[in-house]
Amino acid sequence: MRKLLVAVVALCALQMAVAQDIKPRLVVNVVLSGVGADELAKYAPNMTEGGFAALTSCGTSYTEARYDYLQTSQIAGAATIVTGTNPSMHGLISRYWIDYTTSERVDMLADAETRGLGCDAGQSCYSNRHVVLPTLGDQLRAQNADSKVVTIAMDAHTAVALGGQCDTYWFNPTLGVWNSSTAYMDDLPGWLEDYNSSGVNSGYKRARWDLTLGVGKYSARTYSSSLFRVPSDFERLPLPAKAIVSRDYSSMIYTPFAADMTFDVAKKALMNYRLGADDNVDVLNIGIDALANVGRVYGPETLEWEDALYRLDASLGEFVRFVNAQYGRESVLWVVTSSDGMGASNRDDSHKFNPAQFKVIINGFLSAQLGRNTWVVDCVDRQVYLNRVAIYGAGLSLADVQNRVAAFAMQFRGVSHVLSATAMQNGYFGESYGRKMQNSFYPRRSGDLVLNLMPGWIEVVEGEIAQSGSMYDYDTHVPLIISGAGVPTQTVTTEVDMCSLAPTIGRLIGVGRPMASVAPVLDGIFK
Repeated sequence: MRKLLVAVVALCALQMAVAQDIKPRLVVNVVLSGVGADELAKYAPNMTEGGFAALTSCGTSYTEARYDYLQTSQIAGAATIVTGTNPSMHGLISRYWIDYTTSERVDMLADAETRGLGCDAGQSCYSNRHVVLPTLGDQLRAQNADSKVVTIAMDAHTAVALGGQCDTYWFNPTLGVWNSSTAYMDDLPGWLEDYNSSGVNSGYKRARWDLTLGVGKYSARTYSSSLFRVPSDFERLPLPAKAIVSRDYSSMIYTPFAADMTFDVAKKALMNYRLGADDNVDVLNIGIDALANVGRVYGPETLEWEDALYRLDASLGEFVRFVNAQYGRESVLWVVTSSDGMGASNRDDSHKFNPAQFKVIINGFLSAQLGRNTWVVDCVDRQVYLNRVAIYGAGLSLADVQNRVAAFAMQFRGVSHVLSATAMQNGYFGESYGRKMQNSFYPRRSGDLVLNLMPGWIEVVEGEIAQSGSMYDYDTHVPLIISGAGVPTQTVTTEVDMCSLAPTIGRLIGVGRPMASVAPVLDGIFK
């Protein structure tokens, strides 16, 4: 018995050391969106053995991985995953923000100096100009020009947040083709042009969404799709406006086929870039936003979302088998996680926060106190942008105006906490909600006030009944699996910060931690 125990201990020690000795040729970083850790665990019994389960069975699974900030979203999470730091450092807080000096909207993607590739003039003029920190892929390329880093994501925001300065591709739902821009390359590669013209994309658009499993195996008891044949004891919900079939591909992104198409293009990129073909470490980032889109319009408690998760698991399994067959299991380092979770659906309009209405009321409040003017420029993702030009022009104290609005905002139903930009710039919040709000605050882009809504509340957005974007566990608690390339097989139940992922991968591939990362490496991977 003692000899057996010694042998087991020695084997475990060897497994832990192997992760330091085996350097992968390829890193596949699969970033989901809208998938919480609890949902993945809840539906695991109905999943295949080849998707999430296969990666977990030969890798390290972290059951308590969380983001430590308020503004959980696919953009912020994707940037945190590849930079190893919070939005307060990487600055990708939203799809757009307000320029304080001009009061004009700044789009995260738009860049007038670039030209879209593979699309009509004026489309996909996107770049990484607002990505202020280098990603792990950028660091790899800086240290080894022979390494290749490629990013594939259907949503352009996810693609740009993950891609950094390296080759990046996204889907154009208007034309039904994959694009890039001159910010990343001079011309769209021939293999992708051939793919766009092959008719494969239109096949995904025409695909019929039927239930994968027998109805009795599903936990959900609500649905919206008229295509699903379910017993009468299921509650039928109205079909969401965004899910209605349209002439272009915009409705397809609210189906599980969006994930299938993304994996298909990722296969083409693997082969045509010859990723992992030599001893130089290459990286393939894959952004999967299908579950977030399905959750927003149908709700994560519906048959649609549950079935989309099962389909994603099957697609992931097929992709894992394809990659491992090409390169061998020990040559590939797999990372599977999510940029954000998604809370329960909220179909009750009385428990939704209306930012447009809030803007009008706040502006009326300030006009009554300070004189008629446009004092509020916009309300974006639970942030209030004040008209600083008007405030300074009137000789007013910005901090005083912020404090007035903060006190008034706390009277609104659904508002749980409010912090001003001045408070977050001049103070330190080391615990609880204050820390999470401060970790989301980027001074040059965040609003004058940041709001936290009560649990279960979401913003009013046409066609959406569920969202991420809170500091609560249903949005911050995400799955995290690191597998292959000698990573030990284990389950780690201690709480870990998602900022630790990038420095861990950096150490595994030998490039060190990203420039702005201050988090420690994850427990359990190294001795």
